Amino acid sequence: MSPRAMEKAALRAGLDGVVIADHDTQAGYNSAKRECRKIKVYPGVEVTTQEGEVLALFFEGEIDRGLHLVDAVERIRVGGGLVVIPHPFDFLRSGVGNNIELVKPDAVEVFNSRCLLPVFNSLARRFAARHNLLAVSGSDAHFPGEVGRAAMGAGGDFEEEFRKGKVKVVRERYSPPTVHLQTLIAKLL
Repeated sequence: MSPRAMEKAALRAGLDGVVIADHDTQAGYNSAKRECRKIKVYPGVEVTTQEGEVLALFFEGEIDRGLHLVDAVERIRVGGGLVVIPHPFDFLRSGVGNNIELVKPDAVEVFNSRCLLPVFNSLARRFAARHNLLAVSGSDAHFPGEVGRAAMGAGGDFEEEFRKGKVKVVRERYSPPTVHLQTLIAKLL
């Protein structure tokens, strides 16, 4: 979606900010940072590692895809970013699975709106609770109608509160399963 469409959708959803975390690039974040004026745009990148995906949050820069998970996490930390493991147990969408044990993330995504099976989110929630890790949510939006299906809340500045571990999941709604077909069609066009 375009940055303007994303911004309009975010405002409709009652959000005052979004994290833009495209796969292996910050091109979308860079565009949104230039074009969005009514919401705060935070940087991120969803890095494809050998073991699955890891989210570099509040990180600006590129990380090579295909690194070992441990090496990608080290680069995120050196670059001042936070390490979030997105949809860790969703084997249909490149979750890291049990490889999550290789690293100590700053947060675990316990609710992802695009998970097809709720058990994937349940497993992530249990893992985060068992390991006393910050639990976060993400809409993983590819289309305007998905923006804000999941949301986080903070008592103050979002980045500052997140770094302190003081953000909370405030919204959890699943996207319709048809979004995966929409994504496939968009990739083919």
